Amino acid sequence: MIAFVILATLLPCTMADLQAACRSGQADACALLSVLYPPGKHPIPPALLEEACQEDDVGACLLVAAMRRTGRCLDLDMGLARQALRRACNAGDVGGCNAYARMLAQGEGGPKDEGEASRIYGRTCDRGSASACLAAGLMWLEGQGGQKDEGRARAFLGRGCDADAGVDCQGKESDACKRPKLNACHALAELLRTGVGGAQDVRRAGALYERACDGGVLESCAALARMLKGGEGKGRARELYGRACKGGIAEACVEAASMEEGQGGGAKVEAAMGLLAAGCDGGAAQACFRLGRLLAEGENRDEAKARQFFEKACNGGLGSGCHGLGVLMAEGRGGPRDEMRARELFDTACGQGVEPACRNLGLMLLLGTGGPKDLKRARQLLGQACSRGDADACSRVAALRRQGEGGGVDLEGARAAVRAACDLGDGRSCQRLAEMLARGEGGPADAKGAEAALRRACEGGVAPACMELTERLLAASDKAGAREAATKACDLGVAQGCAEAARASFDGASGDAFEARRLAKKGCEGGAKGACLDLAVLLRDGSGGPADLEGALNLFEQACGDGVTEACSEAARIAGSLGDRGRARAAHDRACEAGVMASCLWAAGMWYRGEGGGRDFARARRLSEKACSAGLEEACLGLGRLLAFGQGGPRDPARAFPWVAQAC
Repeated sequence: MIAFVILATLLPCTMADLQAACRSGQADACALLSVLYPPGKHPIPPALLEEACQEDDVGACLLVAAMRRTGRCLDLDMGLARQALRRACNAGDVGGCNAYARMLAQGEGGPKDEGEASRIYGRTCDRGSASACLAAGLMWLEGQGGQKDEGRARAFLGRGCDADAGVDCQGKESDACKRPKLNACHALAELLRTGVGGAQDVRRAGALYERACDGGVLESCAALARMLKGGEGKGRARELYGRACKGGIAEACVEAASMEEGQGGGAKVEAAMGLLAAGCDGGAAQACFRLGRLLAEGENRDEAKARQFFEKACNGGLGSGCHGLGVLMAEGRGGPRDEMRARELFDTACGQGVEPACRNLGLMLLLGTGGPKDLKRARQLLGQACSRGDADACSRVAALRRQGEGGGVDLEGARAAVRAACDLGDGRSCQRLAEMLARGEGGPADAKGAEAALRRACEGGVAPACMELTERLLAASDKAGAREAATKACDLGVAQGCAEAARASFDGASGDAFEARRLAKKGCEGGAKGACLDLAVLLRDGSGGPADLEGALNLFEQACGDGVTEACSEAARIAGSLGDRGRARAAHDRACEAGVMASCLWAAGMWYRGEGGGRDFARARRLSEKACSAGLEEACLGLGRLLAFGQGGPRDPARAFPWVAQAC
């Protein structure tokens, strides 16, 4: 029957045409020629075939049906074709019954009647037709023509798999006529593997896949490969996937590529790319997407080609392909930046449930990228992304709810979104949560919760949160906790954190002087306020390491220059102990300028005696007068001597006498 349909579709009905086709080796043309133009007899008009069909001539009915279905030799008339096939079926022809049932099931040439089609397939299956058993089984499996019955479907498919292919082949040995039997085996294997319609039997399913695969059912090769790839049969699975891929099963190309990628190595990746290219050419959108992703992200990067394959995947209805293309276009990779097109692609992919695309679309709508802002939809999409575990989306939707953008103000919802972002590891959101909990924004105030949120923010690498936590803990006299938080801030590059950690690390008796010295040094190098002075003290005292008076002196001098008065005095003292009178005198000068009268006295004496440089009686006189006026008697005596002898200014015995007398 199938041969006559094909022949009537391709060939005219004239004897010359049929003879030419027969001479070219078309066996079916020869068969039709022998029927319509028998040797030594008059040609048989197609109308006579119709008459013969009316008399239940099976061969004539099959020919008439083929001609009526195609409009060749006889006028196109699906109804008459259906009648001819019914006659052939009633006369007992298996092929005619299968063709008639097919027309009934599809509603060709008359009303659809799936129930009658199923019954005809069932009766024809009883006569040993694998094709009919397969069709009946699939109809019961899908519930076509009656109630769904998976057990009955399984039984019909089993009979089809065990049937004699000769019933359908009718003496013709060809792969095509054996295919229904093998397809029945494949369909039965699917039910056995999944336990549909009866007990699960994976072992038997594998055997049936093997039989069908050997017979050329490439879908069975792919199914068998899926069963084998997880165990010791990986090599065989790879071979089966490869065979199915070469035979045009595009999905098998994707699986074969996955196995090649799993082997690692550049050669394997190239092999995988070849398989994916074959799968993409075969219409597997997933293969196009996978190949695009390898080209966009892998070692053999070619983003221009990646765009092409993502576009094929997108055109094939795969949302992830649209998203991949959108990302490249939004970032200007592999071609011109086109944010408007990227936004359209994200919209398409989002509509297909690609979650990252919805998030990206929401962000573009929020920022007005690639088109006008749409805060309402942005708020909706980012809210959905947040509920799926996207921390950045939670953070952004929290801001929208808090500010009432894209909808009403929703402080409770904002707090919930910020908490979600914090729970997902976004440290900055933990810091914002701490602020909301401390202020009672979006819910009751919670001081302990705020502190806990600050801890999480600090652990998440938010340095300002570490510093704020340090202040809170110091206020609560939790020196150990403050040290930990400040050390974290220090590790994050906050010099002031190093300074605070150093102070918290050293409390004189029980502290860790070595750690304090390390942290103070780090803070000082980072410019933290007070850290250099702390380090100077540690170096001076030999705490946390050997004493380093020269290093301490340098730091005290630096602090003195920055206006730390006590540092000037200490610098002068250390310089004196080191015998550096020049640096000591300079430090006393700065301390005196800052109001340290004792340093004024020391500086006056050093300028008078020329310690640390040349003598300067005038300067000594000014410094002595300053210290004397502050009540330092020793300074008054020195001033009196300078006045009495006219050193550093005019001699003035009258002024000198009271100072000297006072000193006495």
